[in-house]
Amino acid sequence: MMIQRTLLCVAALMACGPLYAQDFGALRDSYERVKDEPFSKRAAALTNLGKSQTKEAAAYLGRLYQVEKEDNGRRMILRCLGRVGVAPAPSILAKVALNSTVKSDRQVAVASLGQCKPTPPMSIWKGMLEARSASVGVREGAAKSLSRYPPSQDLLRAYAGVLGQEPPPPGQVVTLCREALETILRRDMSLGTWLLGEGLQDEGIEPALPALTEILLSSKSEASKKALPKLLRHDSPKVRAAAARACGKVYQGAGNLDECPQVKELLEDKTEGVRAAALSAIQQIGAQSQALDKLLELAESRNKDMQTVAFSAMIGAKDPAVVEAATKMLEKGKHMPAQAAAIQVLAQSQDKGAIDVLIKRLKKIKGRLKLDILIALARLTQASPGNDYKDWDNWWKEQRAGFTFPDQKRVVTGSAGDNPFERNMSSQVRKSKAPTYYGTEVLSHRIAFVCDISGSMRNPSRTDGKSRIDVLKQELSNVVKGLPSKTAFNIYTFESDWKSWQKNIVKANGKNKKDALDFIANSNATGQTMLFEPLEAALLDPEVDTIYLLSDGAPSRGRFTHGNDILREVARLNRTRRVAIHTIAIGKQSNLMIELARRNGGLTVQR
Repeated sequence: MMIQRTLLCVAALMACGPLYAQDFGALRDSYERVKDEPFSKRAAALTNLGKSQTKEAAAYLGRLYQVEKEDNGRRMILRCLGRVGVAPAPSILAKVALNSTVKSDRQVAVASLGQCKPTPPMSIWKGMLEARSASVGVREGAAKSLSRYPPSQDLLRAYAGVLGQEPPPPGQVVTLCREALETILRRDMSLGTWLLGEGLQDEGIEPALPALTEILLSSKSEASKKALPKLLRHDSPKVRAAAARACGKVYQGAGNLDECPQVKELLEDKTEGVRAAALSAIQQIGAQSQALDKLLELAESRNKDMQTVAFSAMIGAKDPAVVEAATKMLEKGKHMPAQAAAIQVLAQSQDKGAIDVLIKRLKKIKGRLKLDILIALARLTQASPGNDYKDWDNWWKEQRAGFTFPDQKRVVTGSAGDNPFERNMSSQVRKSKAPTYYGTEVLSHRIAFVCDISGSMRNPSRTDGKSRIDVLKQELSNVVKGLPSKTAFNIYTFESDWKSWQKNIVKANGKNKKDALDFIANSNATGQTMLFEPLEAALLDPEVDTIYLLSDGAPSRGRFTHGNDILREVARLNRTRRVAIHTIAIGKQSNLMIELARRNGGLTVQR
């Protein structure tokens, strides 16, 4: 009796399990009899072919895919190839993923390849990940699938090869590769040791060293500390710059260069990008006092971009010489980005003399820098007596003698929309004749409005029951109507894609205003949220000095959708531009919008 039950179980398992070579001929013949029928009558025969785990079945299904005309039929064949699993199924699925013009076919091919048993060779996924012609979805799928393989040097090379590509791959792919590398190095610390030793000379690793350097040094391991001097003195300027940036992150707030003294050496580097990275690192570490002479020297450089970066590096330094240099730049300088950085230096100096200087400049300065000074004064004092010279001069004469500085940590790092001085800034501007946009005074004469018109903007607003898109149209139309003729502006809208009203900013004359109002009126809320691309385009307009960015949701489309990636890329684009980015966050509070404004000299409005 027991033997009979065992035989029955074996028979049942064989019936449910894969069909092997001797069965394929019958299954093929069965399908051939119905191959000209509609898909609904062929589906069962196709499903059975997927149970034959033979190379003959894989090759046959591959040929069927090439001649299949129905969408459902093609997708069923791809799923069957995934069930067959054995070669040549993986290579057929990879070919479809890379070459098909039908998005759904590519998606099913990637998913089916992930189901193949035995596991396909790593080289197949690696080829898909590295293929520049592949769609973003396919490369993302390959990046995720490679993470299932055990950590190894080959796996490191697979991800590193992508990070080393020029031009860089799409942002989502870069993010997945970086995250995968971080995970691999956490799971197997010996690989980090190898990378920081022999791996530095590895042909498969070397192109990605700039990207890998920041990941490797963030571990603070003994191996990374030992390799740090070598990376800071590496032959490649990109690696040296990456090592400096990594030091800024790893030793942020340390207050000294004891763990990375070589960073100071990079201030003498022949490559401007390396010097700039070293300056930024010193600012993040808070070690300006250890390199003050060099910072002050670079602040007087003939290179205007280097001036800007040098003053940016001195933000947070509390030294009379720094205040003096920033004062000189603000009073006599001619390069707006460097002056903007100098204002930020004064804004964090906690020096009464800095308030004297800022109020004095408020008497003469106009445009974008006027708002910068108003923000700086508000952050220094947590007061907002008004928006012109007389208001501040009268207030300061009464307060100066007994004035004590507020807690700067709360003022500088707090959520912009929650601080009392930010709310005062929004209320005080109503005294001015300048146009306002969501309650914020528009003082700049070179403006880009970057506006979210995704589907969620159809939701009701918090105030009067109108939809968010209707409120946006009203606010944008009003500010355009109120712009002085000397102002130049542009409008960017984004949803699943983005577009701009003009290629670059144009004068706010009557004709352009009418065209802009038509552009606004014809904008409809639809799709998802591609935030980074239009923001990048606005930053790349060399004439723009102020951006107003409005959004009601998290980014969901485009090269970069993660907040940290967007902040990193904006910092790179804005390093020498110092474009002010003011943000209007619609609906729930957005850390991304708050940080974009805080890190780029702007205000955040929450609506």
